[in-house]
Amino acid sequence: MERKKLIEIIGSIFVAAIFLSSYAAFGNISQSGNNATTTALSQTYYAVANTNAIVQSYGSTFNINITCSNASSVLGTLNSELASLEKNGSVANFYSQQAAQILVQSGSMSSNALYVRLSNDIGSYASCTRFSGTANINLPGRMSFYVTSQRSSVIITIPDSLRAYSLPIPLTGGMGGTLNVSVSALLEQNGTIYGGLRVTQV
Repeated sequence: MERKKLIEIIGSIFVAAIFLSSYAAFGNISQSGNNATTTALSQTYYAVANTNAIVQSYGSTFNINITCSNASSVLGTLNSELASLEKNGSVANFYSQQAAQILVQSGSMSSNALYVRLSNDIGSYASCTRFSGTANINLPGRMSFYVTSQRSSVIITIPDSLRAYSLPIPLTGGMGGTLNVSVSALLEQNGTIYGGLRVTQV
């Protein structure tokens, strides 16, 4: 008899435990459902601005690509001049990557000054020789963006974190302290920039 009662007690405890655990589980589901939130994506508008960016500096490395018919002759002239400039520290290092390409790291002379020096050395062959490098720029703090879908302009303040960029550029004789760039962005309704900016040279 005692054994039968003991079994009934254990069974009752087991059923109660199952009931309580089920209740707790349903309670958690209900609670979770009440606290659920839905995040709505903000509507954005594509906008473009053209501006003059301030050139802080030019990159220390640049590439020379020779497309002249006598590429080997032009390459020889450039390699000879670069070797001389490397001896006096004007060039830190240079390397002929391919038959008609040279990668140059500037030394005491800037990339811009080296471009002028080397393009003068090869004379008319500068027209079939491409010099390309990078410019480190800083965008203005405020810019006028044209919102294409709205056909209207809006002044946007640019956060400091989005003002500095490094752009690939061709090295030319007209390089100066500013660079004309096109800036595109997605703008939220309150004028906040969504994501980042896309900056290209014009």
